[in-house]
Amino acid sequence: MKNNFSLKNKIHHAFSILCLLILFLSLMMIGISDYSKGAVINGILDNPSLRQITRDYTGNIHVVYIYGNTLYYAKSTDNGYTWSKKAITPTNCPQTPSIATYGNRIYIAYSDRVSNDGYSHYDIYFTKSVDGGISWSSPKRVNPNDNWWYWNPQICAYDNEIYIAWYCWDWHEIYFKKSTDGGKTWNTWKNWGASKHDADESFSFANRGNELYIVYSTQNDYKLNFVKSMNGGNSWTTPVNIISGGYNPSLAVGDSGWGTLYLTFQHGGMSYFKSSVDDGNTWGVTKLISNSGSYPSVSGGYRRAFIFWQSSNKIFLKVWNADKNELSVSEEIAAEGTSFYSSVMNDKKNIIDLIYYAGNWKIYHKKFNVDYFPSPPPTLYSPSNGETTSDNTPTFRWYSVSGATKYQIQVDDYSGFYSPAINKEVTSPYYTPSSSLSDGTYYWRVRAYKNGWGDWSDEWSFTISSIPPPTL
Repeated sequence: MKNNFSLKNKIHHAFSILCLLILFLSLMMIGISDYSKGAVINGILDNPSLRQITRDYTGNIHVVYIYGNTLYYAKSTDNGYTWSKKAITPTNCPQTPSIATYGNRIYIAYSDRVSNDGYSHYDIYFTKSVDGGISWSSPKRVNPNDNWWYWNPQICAYDNEIYIAWYCWDWHEIYFKKSTDGGKTWNTWKNWGASKHDADESFSFANRGNELYIVYSTQNDYKLNFVKSMNGGNSWTTPVNIISGGYNPSLAVGDSGWGTLYLTFQHGGMSYFKSSVDDGNTWGVTKLISNSGSYPSVSGGYRRAFIFWQSSNKIFLKVWNADKNELSVSEEIAAEGTSFYSSVMNDKKNIIDLIYYAGNWKIYHKKFNVDYFPSPPPTLYSPSNGETTSDNTPTFRWYSVSGATKYQIQVDDYSGFYSPAINKEVTSPYYTPSSSLSDGTYYWRVRAYKNGWGDWSDEWSFTISSIPPPTL
């Protein structure tokens, strides 16, 4: 019997290793490695559209959550393996918290129950830390003192400006305010859905610097409307319907400078994905994520979107590859009886952080390293910008890019590169044309390939003048 038991243990152990190996190889196929799970935090999470986790510029992880009737903050300086936890305030009944960081400043918004004259409602509160989470300011109410029920605050930050959007249950509207003095005062009031009082509580708020984006669902027909501000909330576009039927939206910005937006949403029990490359002026074709499951959520990276959703008490992941215009296969990444969750992508560290609630007041953190981001643009070397040469077959040189497997060089007599005289792919950081170029002015640029083409380099010009000047 002992030998049989030992054999069963060995088979079970081998099967467990095989499952982990399959998961690791599957994640590697979609560009993810260093799949690891950190320590457990005691608490609960809320709707995935609320960002309850973030990384600061140094790589520290910050989480906000609820435990009992208390709002808690947790911080990890070792990629989630250990956490320091702090009760921010023992308020009445804190709900729906969200978090944002800028520099070493940490900002939290949440809703909390208030009772006035026997009437119970929820207000929106703000608190901050300017010393990395050691101490916190006294909570400050953001909304007017009007006894309405406010819910689902979502917070973003840029420089000295803080932005909060939230939902009003009584009037079915989305509200927005901003602070330019660190949260002491709040102004620039704006609301959406007032004409029909038909906004739904499911909305998503994201920012790229002081460029602000909101997608919200209408309550009666579940249309998704999009609004944006390109000046820190001072003015907003008119709401535009971008989806004829959808709810539970999740919005994320892509890499800085591209104007990329990623959106996931539900409709009819299925989950979908859309993207925009022009700050939401136009949107691409809707892609099916899954024909089952709920609460899809997206985090944006460099030419990639990382899409999570939950189904049958599990969390799944797909990756959108903008270079290939395709979604990866689904990968199961958590199966501990999962419920609500939150994720964030940190471009500078190439890391995805995921926290999820696994029941029994247990929050887990998982980290994924992303190693297939396309290369940065190469730096050109020679011919130098504005140079004149007599060589009709000049050697083009540029500095190599770490991890790049090949380069593409284009040379044209017009800066638009509509019909390049040279359009070659090479494996070395230099190229000498086999045919002579005619005299004249040319423009040239290079880009690098690392699991996808990166951005083009700066465009440099040079002039070929092979005819020597007349002798005087």
